[in-house]
Amino acid sequence: MLYNCLATLKNTPFKQNRFSNLEDAKLPLLDVFIQAFLQECQTLIKRGLKRDYLNISQNRPYLKGKLEFSTHLQKNLIHKERFYTSSDEYSLDVAPNRLIKAVLELFKTLSLSPKNQEGLNAASFVFDEVKPSKDKDIDTDFSKSTQASRFKEYENLLTWCDLFLRQKSLAPYSGASRAYALLFPMERLFEDFVGFWVQKSGGYQVTLQKQNRKYLMCYGATCDNLNNCFEMRPDIVLREETKITILDTKWKALNAQKDIAHADLYQMWAYASKYATCTPAKEVCVWLVYPQQETQKIQDLTFKPKVVGGKEIELLIKFFPL
Repeated sequence: MLYNCLATLKNTPFKQNRFSNLEDAKLPLLDVFIQAFLQECQTLIKRGLKRDYLNISQNRPYLKGKLEFSTHLQKNLIHKERFYTSSDEYSLDVAPNRLIKAVLELFKTLSLSPKNQEGLNAASFVFDEVKPSKDKDIDTDFSKSTQASRFKEYENLLTWCDLFLRQKSLAPYSGASRAYALLFPMERLFEDFVGFWVQKSGGYQVTLQKQNRKYLMCYGATCDNLNNCFEMRPDIVLREETKITILDTKWKALNAQKDIAHADLYQMWAYASKYATCTPAKEVCVWLVYPQQETQKIQDLTFKPKVVGGKEIELLIKFFPL
């Protein structure tokens, strides 16, 4: 149900043709989590990545640091131009950076949205000199990262790394581990979902909340844009040749008539009165739209309040399938 609602939003990483990828992933809402990780990563990069002095031993074409004599003889017996040495270097290749690099390498195997792909490329460039943590070293690197107080700035990002690398669930569980929560404004998602499919159905002109601006009243001697007050924004308005239908979505459980809030009825009455006054030549109908529920025990209700002049306005309770 949540996928269906998110897929109808304009600015969302969820698209219908990506659902198969989401179902195959080990985490739900994968693209949302990846976006959150990359944003946290960019914040850390702006603050500055931590470096540390590491003792690095390698075969070099020049003499640097301390000559590891025994290893030098083993490896360079016939390569007189090389020196096997060890030296302390100020490097980004520290435990927390290796964990982040491992997650970035994991992302490269996934099909990402263009925005996330751009963020991944930018972060990968910064971590280019860092080697990703190997599977056998992940626990050790986490231990090194959490025990060092100088990596406090990495705390949030390491929680994301823990989520991706250890494939932890985001379902509720007991214990001392930290977990992230994503909160979605379901009343807004439901409104956009209904608006999207109403626009798809066709047959009438559809305007959504941002386009619907009327005012309940005005003050002063004349009513104009300067004197209007108490702005009204119905969620959805459908216009036909002889009829106007006003939809107001409500993300609520509705199992009986008593569950209808009086405030919602008063709100719809205000919408109906205003539109009936502004467009007297057209029939006005208002709908309270609730999500369809399996336990619903109520059918469509019809009220017929009367406005000035005896004009009847239908108010219907509708249930929208998800």
